[in-house]
Amino acid sequence: MKNHSIAIYGLGVMGGSLAKNLLSRGCRVSLYSKSGEERDRFSASCTEGDMCSTQEEMLRGMAPPRVIFLMITAGSPVDQVLEELAPHLKREMWSSTAAIPTIGTPAGEPIPFGSGESTTWAWGFPAVKRAR
Repeated sequence: MKNHSIAIYGLGVMGGSLAKNLLSRGCRVSLYSKSGEERDRFSASCTEGDMCSTQEEMLRGMAPPRVIFLMITAGSPVDQVLEELAPHLKREMWSSTAAIPTIGTPAGEPIPFGSGESTTWAWGFPAVKRAR
C-alpha cells in the first residue's frame, strides 16, 4: 500500500499543473485519468508521482482521510465520477468535491478558493497552499 492521502483525478492542463506543483513540493500523490493518452502525456513530462491505470488502483494507494481533487469538466462528468467512486469509499471518508480555481491579489499573490464541506478544506487546503 502506498498510503497517499491526495489524488489528482484528471491530468489535463489544470490537473497536470496542480499535480506537478504538489509533487515538486514533496507531496505524495496518486495520479489518474480515464484517458490513457492523458496519462501517457503526463508521464512523458513528469516522472514523479504514482500513475494509476484504474480508479480502483488509485483508491487502493490512498490512506484515509482521502482527498481526491476532481480536475475534470464540470457538470455531468463530475456526477458520473462521483457515482463511480462512491461505492469504493466509506461514508466517513467521503466529503464533497471542491472547485479550486486561483485568483490573484494586486500584488500577484495567488489565492485558492472554492466550495465544499469544511472537512474537504481541512485536508485539501494545506496541500493546495503548499503548491503555491
